Amino acid sequence: MQQLIKSKQVQYNFSIRTSCKIKIFDHHPNKPWICYSTSNNVIQVWDYNQKTCIKTFNEVELENNNQNFSSNQSYDGNNNTIDLQKNFDLKSIKFFDKNVLFWLFPNCNQKSQEEEEIINNFKRNWIIFQGDQKVIFYDYVTDKAKVISFAEFEYKNIKCFEIIDHQYLTFACTDGSIKIFDIINWTFAKSMKWNQRSISKMISHKQNEGNRPRLIVSASDGSLACWNVDTNTDVPAFKFLMTKKGKQLLNANDGQDILCMCLDPYNHKLITVTEDYITVWSALAGTEIQRFKNSKGSSIKEIHLLNHHTFNVKFTSNLTVDQTKDFVRSNGEHKFISPELKEKLKIYEQQQSSIINFLYLSVQNQELYCNLFDSSKEESLHFLSEAKKVYDGVGVQIVWHQYLDEFAVLCPLDNKNQFLKIFERKETISTGSFFSKKSFSKYTVDLSEKISKMTLCVYSFEENGENNFEQPKVILINDRFLNPTQLFGNGENYCVVDLTLDPDIKEMLKNPSARKQEAFRMHKFNKGEFFDVDREYKTYKKIGGSIIAPLNVFWSQSNQICICSYSNFFSLFKFDKEQNQMQLQKVHNYTILDGYFWENLFFFITENSVNLLVTDFIKDDIILELATIEIKLKKEFIFDFNEIFGGKEEDIIYDNIYPEQQKKPPGQSKILTIYDFKLVLINQNNELGFIYLEHPFIKFCMYLQHQKYDNCLQITNQFDPTPLVENWMDIITMHLQLINQAEH
Repeated sequence: MQQLIKSKQVQYNFSIRTSCKIKIFDHHPNKPWICYSTSNNVIQVWDYNQKTCIKTFNEVELENNNQNFSSNQSYDGNNNTIDLQKNFDLKSIKFFDKNVLFWLFPNCNQKSQEEEEIINNFKRNWIIFQGDQKVIFYDYVTDKAKVISFAEFEYKNIKCFEIIDHQYLTFACTDGSIKIFDIINWTFAKSMKWNQRSISKMISHKQNEGNRPRLIVSASDGSLACWNVDTNTDVPAFKFLMTKKGKQLLNANDGQDILCMCLDPYNHKLITVTEDYITVWSALAGTEIQRFKNSKGSSIKEIHLLNHHTFNVKFTSNLTVDQTKDFVRSNGEHKFISPELKEKLKIYEQQQSSIINFLYLSVQNQELYCNLFDSSKEESLHFLSEAKKVYDGVGVQIVWHQYLDEFAVLCPLDNKNQFLKIFERKETISTGSFFSKKSFSKYTVDLSEKISKMTLCVYSFEENGENNFEQPKVILINDRFLNPTQLFGNGENYCVVDLTLDPDIKEMLKNPSARKQEAFRMHKFNKGEFFDVDREYKTYKKIGGSIIAPLNVFWSQSNQICICSYSNFFSLFKFDKEQNQMQLQKVHNYTILDGYFWENLFFFITENSVNLLVTDFIKDDIILELATIEIKLKKEFIFDFNEIFGGKEEDIIYDNIYPEQQKKPPGQSKILTIYDFKLVLINQNNELGFIYLEHPFIKFCMYLQHQKYDNCLQITNQFDPTPLVENWMDIITMHLQLINQAEH
């Protein structure tokens, strides 16, 4: 994160600490001022250059105050205090002066003479405080205040307000009316009644200064409309209409209230957020451009436009990002790999950090911040940092190489051995009678040709010398597979699932009888083949023989151990690099739902337990049960597993070899990482759980992975003389002898 801040030239200044929660705030675009309100209705203005509070508002009426206020004054609680009434429920704060007016014009770089005159002649220096029943205009130069009272609003509660230009403000009321206020003549210019529900959000904009001012308004029933402010009518210029399942709805957001929205003034796009959708609209025509499914269980608080293709969304609940590449542990320790590869990874991570290609998440006050990439072809949001188009084609499945800037993808081809392409087809559908006819457009996606065969492509990124990567280049195209349907990566080698021929059956079953071959054909088992890429000669090299197609493949970080999981068992293979063979070691009767390698230690989850497979010992593999599945678990225990056991305390057997029984979060879980001798899990409800790995024998195995022999010798003193230890003492003694030899 420090490298990210350094590359962006962002410096941490200081913190403003409050005793209550900050509800709303606004910052001045030019002056170093921040004005905020807390939950107990205390309002303060800070100068963040001088790190000083320059004004506080308390219990004296703002209208009667005559103190002066400038950025050169320091805060004095006795004679520099301006206060609000106790019953003033503050909803919004906005600065409004010539500097704010400057940024209201669409083109901020080149101003016309008329625009310059408007800005220079604007004499108001306001902080506008909008409550639910009145609005206060506080002049921070003269320290005077003006008020629009509740009676002037015809006793209607105020929901929100927007600045239109140098003369007009617009206020939205809870009865569905919109009021335009003239600040020069200090009167309401007009009132428009649109919706029976409360107005929830408003955005004011212009395409340019020559165009008429427009106002985008949303109501609590999901309706969304655009108004021309200079027309005296209750009818909006156009409405935003949503298309769902090929049918055009009568409202914009399926009846859901808009939680937040923002406008891209340069591309004229509007982004709205509801409980179920994030929608991109055309702000000029009200048509739906794209719609994304919102993350379930996430409450979006704010949305801010970052650039033409990226916007930032702030969530108020936990969110998990699945990163394909995982080079470094959470505590900064490298996995156990060769020194050459470790140096390559170090250089790679430095390059990635310098071009900000990693995804950074920050959690503060139970809020998680992340960048979302807007993909023009997908229907869901993707967590990406930088993405470049590889080719205009279709990819069925993609896997990344664990240690290189390389990925493999299965691509369909047509009968001319050319990549298939995707085309969007627009279809206009009309509904209703002749007099109430409505038309809307329906978009469908078609492939350019029928799929004739599948091919495997391997792409690589090359550095261009400026800590950036060029367009990915293909280093291998292999169309010799019959019908590849699945692809596995996660290591130095790839695994392809393909159709099985008779020679493959003999290779997999080792000279089977005719009856077994026929049974194999009847079940239509596919085969799995491991291969490596020769990047110099752009060819591939098969590793070992064919195996029955697995459901999943897990590689250790040293690339010496491979585990292939099936429906009710898993096979353990060891890779002999000299003979270029995958040798089957053992089969274990466990159904793996999720697995995770930490060096050569394999942690895996089954339907009933969380387990550890230790393969370092010559005599036999060891499987330890770390935790049992808890179907129902109290919510207050989800983040505290140190005191939770698998049954009544007196029923637990402590043999000091198997760890104490613990419980994982309920539901289907995945393994995230290992941090500080804790296995971190997450379930489908985004609830975290920790399985503690503090047992001496587990620590012994973990220290052994990193060749920390001193720690291994110290921890053997904690082993108790139990029958289980006696069975394994020959294994442990052998390792201790190797440790002593290494030390000498």
